[in-house]
Amino acid sequence: MLEEAGAADDPGMLYYQVKAAIETENTRIAQLESLQKQFRSLTESGQLVAAEMALDNAQRLGLEQMACEQFRMEIEDHRKQAAQLIAAGDDLFRDEQYKEALDRYRRAQQLDRDNPQLPTKLATADRYHRTARSQAVRSTVGLISVSATRAIGDYFAYKREQEERKRAEAEKAAAEAKQKEEKEKKERERAAARRPAAPPPAQPQGRAEQNPERRGLPNGMSPP
Repeated sequence: MLEEAGAADDPGMLYYQVKAAIETENTRIAQLESLQKQFRSLTESGQLVAAEMALDNAQRLGLEQMACEQFRMEIEDHRKQAAQLIAAGDDLFRDEQYKEALDRYRRAQQLDRDNPQLPTKLATADRYHRTARSQAVRSTVGLISVSATRAIGDYFAYKREQEERKRAEAEKAAAEAKQKEEKEKKERERAAARRPAAPPPAQPQGRAEQNPERRGLPNGMSPP
């Protein structure tokens, strides 16, 4: 812009000084914009200490006081929210709700990664949660095993009862068949006893010619 105005040809103007001042100002503005973007990214990721350092640098470069105060309020708001989540996590931890406490601590860490309390609280809650979950799994497995054992026992008891019932039915059928057979045998014996005896065979009579078996025998004698 100075060159277009012909300032470079005017030895009476402090051309180079003005040009250097303009370049310096442009650099400062660019750095401020970069620092503000950096501040926003660091704040959203929970890196509040680094965000404060970026804000301090921006303030040294001439960031407006009002903007600086607004950015610091954002940092403090993140810290307050993280502190509230930590307090809620502590209450849940005391109530042995370790999974829920761990969730609150993790959300607090997303807001304030530099909080010195969080590493210990996260590790403790995670350990207790894993222990409680392992105990719950063992209890569930034990319950399932007991139930399975009971079911198997009931099944074999049912099979034994079924076999005993079949055996009893077979024995009953055999006894009934034997009784029926004995009854029929007695009825046959009684029927045979009631039938009249067969008459003796008739003796042959008449002359020897009519009865060849009498030939050569004296009268009045019968063949043997």
